[in-house]
This record gives sequence, C-alpha cells and structure tokens, in this order.
Amino acid sequence: MIFQAISEWAYDNPDVILLVGTGLVLCGIALAIRHIWRRWLKGGTTKVYHKVLRNPVRWLLRPFNRLHRRWSEQNLGIKMAKWKKELIANIFYEGLTQACDEHLISKHDKRRLMKELAHFFDIADLKKPNNHKEALKKKILENREFQIGPKGEIPGGKPGENVVPLYKGLGEEYLSRKKASA
Repeated sequence: MIFQAISEWAYDNPDVILLVGTGLVLCGIALAIRHIWRRWLKGGTTKVYHKVLRNPVRWLLRPFNRLHRRWSEQNLGIKMAKWKKELIANIFYEGLTQACDEHLISKHDKRRLMKELAHFFDIADLKKPNNHKEALKKKILENREFQIGPKGEIPGGKPGENVVPLYKGLGEEYLSRKKASA
C-alpha cells in the first residue's frame, strides 16, 4: 500500500527524482575527489609547490622582507621612545608633586624644575601651558573662529518652551484618553 503510493508519486514527479539523484551523485563525486586528494595527491603536490613556487619566491623577496623589517623596527622604536618619554614625564611629575606635598620643595620650585626637565629631556608633557589671561585674550582675538557662529535668528523656540504642535488626526481621541489617564 505505502510502496504503491510512493511509486505512483515518483511516477507523477520524475523531475524531483532526477534532481535528488543528481544531487546525490554530485555529493559522491565530491567525496571521491576529496578522498583521492588527501590519500594520494596532497603530499606530492605540496612538495612540488614548495620546491617550484614558494621557496624561490621567498628567496627573491628576502631583501624586501629584510628592508621592511628594519623599517618597521625603526618606526616601532620611535613609537616606543615617545611612549617612554610619556612614562618618564609621569614619573618626574609624580616625584615632584610628592616632594611638594611633603614640603621638601615649594610650588615655585616644582614648576621651575618641571620646566627645566622638560627643556633638558625634550618632554612636551612636562611643559606647563601658558594660561596668562592677557595672552589668552590676545590668542582668542587673533583667532577669528568665534565669529563663524550662526548669523541671525536661531531656529526653534526659547529654552524650556514647548514647540511641539498638538497632534490632530487619526488616533487623536486615543492619545487624549491616554494623556488623561496618565
């Protein structure tokens, strides 16, 4: 009974049976190729690949690799030197601050020593920025970026003013009921 129903369905749908059969055959072919590759061909082809292609190319590229390695070591050395300068600046600052807190040196001496150390070791992190009011005012007046801001009236309402219009349309009654219940 079941076999008869299956055979009738297969007789009525030959394209599905053909598609499934083709899929199974292709899967079998792929497995066979994989097995042949792993079992017999992989070892020999990798040896040939290394002897013919990879090793000669690496020998030819060796001078470029050497140059790149030297270049990257120099650049990394410069980056590490910057990092070390920051670390040294932190150590100097902490030491001078601790000495100032313990009243071994005055604040004026601390600032003077920081300036001298920054100049001697060429560490920009120890240099104190110029916060003199007249110098800052002159700097601001020389810089005209503050004049670039918005011209005319700024759009929108005043701060704190409700500028959102009331909703009129579909669902207005529901929203007003929700508002009243909240």
